[in-house]
Amino acid sequence: MEVQKKLEQIKLNTNDMRNSNDKLWICFRELLDKKGINSATSILAEYHSEDGSLWEGILITVNKNIFNFEFDFLHDDTTKPRFSSWKKIDKPSDYYMPEYIKHGLDILSDSELKL
Repeated sequence: MEVQKKLEQIKLNTNDMRNSNDKLWICFRELLDKKGINSATSILAEYHSEDGSLWEGILITVNKNIFNFEFDFLHDDTTKPRFSSWKKIDKPSDYYMPEYIKHGLDILSDSELKL
């Protein structure tokens, strides 16, 4: 994927995380808040799902802390949404998608690109 398309996807994902009224995003924001992370100032650098219920992604906070997560969101009322995995990334270059981290950090740093 070319750089401009990656940047647009990061902006779209981040906008959804910050503003969407979809139940998935509301639950996601609530879980971030419980971790002390403000979704309004964070960047969702990468976000994807294989099956629509387990989502994997990269979140970058305003303090440039980088996290890889798995967000388990089932569409029934019997299971609570949760982060089934939450890992701090200390060396972005060792991560399997370092370009998304780089672009997310660029967006966070570049005032013209902030959402």
